[in-house]
Amino acid sequence: MTANAPKFVVQSNKLIESKYTLTTSEQRLILAMVSKIQKDDKDFHTYEISFKELSYLMNMDIENIHHQMKKITVRLMQRIIYIKEEKRLKITHWVSFCDHDYKNKIVYFRFDPFMKPYLLQLKSHFTIINLNRLTQFQSIYSVRIYQLLCQYKNIGWRKFRVDELREILGLKENQYKEYKDFKKWILNQAKKEFDEKNEKGKYKSDISFELETEREGRKIAVIKFIIIELDNNTDKSIVKTKPETTNQSSYEEVETAELDRKIFNEFLEHAKVHDEFIYKFYLEYGRALMVQGAYIKFLDEREQEQKKQQAEQG
Repeated sequence: MTANAPKFVVQSNKLIESKYTLTTSEQRLILAMVSKIQKDDKDFHTYEISFKELSYLMNMDIENIHHQMKKITVRLMQRIIYIKEEKRLKITHWVSFCDHDYKNKIVYFRFDPFMKPYLLQLKSHFTIINLNRLTQFQSIYSVRIYQLLCQYKNIGWRKFRVDELREILGLKENQYKEYKDFKKWILNQAKKEFDEKNEKGKYKSDISFELETEREGRKIAVIKFIIIELDNNTDKSIVKTKPETTNQSSYEEVETAELDRKIFNEFLEHAKVHDEFIYKFYLEYGRALMVQGAYIKFLDEREQEQKKQQAEQG
């Protein structure tokens, strides 16, 4: 990655939860493209990525990039993404245009216009993740599971029905059909990558997980990821679940601006009266995952109440 390359991948949560199938190289290319989008972009531009940057992303030498990019981009142009909305299913492509400039060693891309609601002008329900962290995973499923868990990092856990997670990951019906194979080749591989350490002995990821399962009859039907935060990394992934409350000059500021102290104090007063357990937990452990989850729930209920009052007044 070049020194001045954008650092964050910002996506709608709906996009993260959508169904699609990509190779690892295609996923890395998509993530790099998303990182090119600027916060104030109101429309998609033609984004460019140098062969040098692609060489870093794909872990290939530049000569291989020259030969492989046509294959990768042709496949990517054909990939379909399925995005579920309430009582709707949207089907679209990732990109609508690609231009290989072999003389200047640059590839130009343009996202499909129907991707705008999921990548542009995002004000709420989006997730920001460090690009370098995403591109270090070798398994495409590790990349997907990492993003899905980052959405719920402040909650501390996330549940999926096994068939639901398989669908999101784009698995075919005959792929890892038995749960033992699914766990071995998908879930355990993701955990292995999350738990890996670099040459300095630090975790490459900022989260890992443990698994709990629920059965329906003899069949494992539900997976619960218990999200574990690994504390030796400084640049964290950020989940933003509510509209921004301050003017921000960059995405790096989201984490510090995320918590409005006045509203959080309001939440504590509410918890003191209505949820004594959470209040005492906060006094002992601070803003831990359980408290963050209760706070997010409070914000949702607060927003709904405000909308109700506005409707009554209107």
